Amino acid sequence: MPNKMERFTQRARRVLSLAQQEAERMQHHAIDTEHLLLGLMLEEAGVASRTLHNLGLNVQQVAALASQLSRAGQPTGDNLLGLSADTKQTLERAVDEARRMDHHYIGTEHLLLGLVSQPDHTAVEILKRLGISPEDVRQETRRVLREAPIAPLAVMSGVQAGLPTPVQLRDRHLTIIEATCAAFGHVLRTITQEQAQTWRDQNDAPNGWTALEVLGHLADFDEYFYQRAVMMLEQDNPQLPAYNHKALAVEHAYNQQDKDAVYARLVQSRARFITFFRQLTDEQWARVGVHPERGHFTMWDALMQVATHDSRHLEQLIRIISGATP
Repeated sequence: MPNKMERFTQRARRVLSLAQQEAERMQHHAIDTEHLLLGLMLEEAGVASRTLHNLGLNVQQVAALASQLSRAGQPTGDNLLGLSADTKQTLERAVDEARRMDHHYIGTEHLLLGLVSQPDHTAVEILKRLGISPEDVRQETRRVLREAPIAPLAVMSGVQAGLPTPVQLRDRHLTIIEATCAAFGHVLRTITQEQAQTWRDQNDAPNGWTALEVLGHLADFDEYFYQRAVMMLEQDNPQLPAYNHKALAVEHAYNQQDKDAVYARLVQSRARFITFFRQLTDEQWARVGVHPERGHFTMWDALMQVATHDSRHLEQLIRIISGATP
C-alpha cells in the first residue's frame, strides 16, 4: 500500500485526514468505515461528496448514525489512531476500482466505490438505514463522472469552470488530448533511445515501466479505445472486448521498439482518434456499449478515459526522466 498511496489524489488524502479527525472527535481508537464515509462527505469538492449529497445525504444524519452504530470503540490510551481492518480493505478495493476503470490515480470516487463494495460494515449499514443501496451509490457515481468533469478541465485549460455545453466539453477534451500528445513528444526528445529503454518509474520499483514502455502503452491505448468507439458506432450496444495492458506490453515487446517510430504511431493514431470524435453527430454521441467490467459505456466515457489516461502518463514520464540518474 505505501507505493499505492502515492497515487491517491490530494482530495483522497484529505478524506483520510478528515476521517481521522472524525474518529478523534468521537473518541474512537481506530479509523473505521463510518469515519471514512464522513470524510468523503466533508471533502466537498470531491466526486464522492457530490454523489452522496445528490442521493440526499447530509453530514448530520450520517454523524448521528455513525455514533450510534460504530464498532470502533473507545481509545486504548496510546492516542495513536490506526486503520481498522475494514478501512484497510476499503483502500485496497479503491485501488481495484481505479484499475477496473483504467484510472492511474485514486480519487474520492474510487474510495466511495471501494467503500460500498463490501456488504458487511458500518458505513454500508448507515447507508441502508437511510434508504441507499450500494448499487444506488455506484449508479450515481457513474452519472456524476459522466456529467460533471468540469473542474479538472478548467484547471487544465486555464479557464473558469462555469456551465459549458456538452459540445464545449467535448471540444475541450479533444484540445487537451491533442496538446498532451505534443507534450509527450517534447518530453521524449530530451532522452536517447537507450535512456528510454532503461530509465524506469521508481514508484513501482523494481519492475516499473520504462519510458519506452509507457509510450508503447499509450499508442496501444489509443488504438484500443478507437476500436471500442467504432464498435459502438457500428453495432447496437456491443459487448466491448477486455483490455489487458500488461499482456499487450509483453506481446508487443514495447521495450524493444524504436521510440521515434512508436511516437510516430501515437501521433497517427491520435490524429485519427480526434478526427473520429470531432465528426460525431449528437445522435452518434448517444451510442453505447457494454464494458467488460464497468457495464454501461458511452462515447463520452471513451473520450474521458483517453484524456485522464494521458494526464497520468504525462506525469509518469516526467517523473521517470526527472528521477533518473544520467
